[in-house]
Amino acid sequence: MLSCRAGEMRRRVHVQQNVPTQSGAGQQKPNWTTVTTCWAKIEPLQGREIEKARAIHHEAEYKVVLRYFTPFDESYRLVDDLGRIIYLLSLPIDTETRHIEWVCTCKGGV
Repeated sequence: MLSCRAGEMRRRVHVQQNVPTQSGAGQQKPNWTTVTTCWAKIEPLQGREIEKARAIHHEAEYKVVLRYFTPFDESYRLVDDLGRIIYLLSLPIDTETRHIEWVCTCKGGV
């Protein structure tokens, strides 16, 4: 069972979705809006875990565990409590399909 204890989730993250806006010149520009704010566990990938993750995504650096909320996808991003941006590399995994937590493979500025 992968379930993460509440005390291990020490980082506050904002889950953001890009809702592009149009500039005066008619070009679309990114506009990241916060969908939810929650506690997370952010840890660097190590050993076999990093080998497995990098076999799928060579940029994989971190595993992020979040409490379950409305489904989201890899087009979203996370911003941690220090303002660092964390990009999702693949669809978040609903651990054991029990709607308890999401596990995400990520890269970014942690």
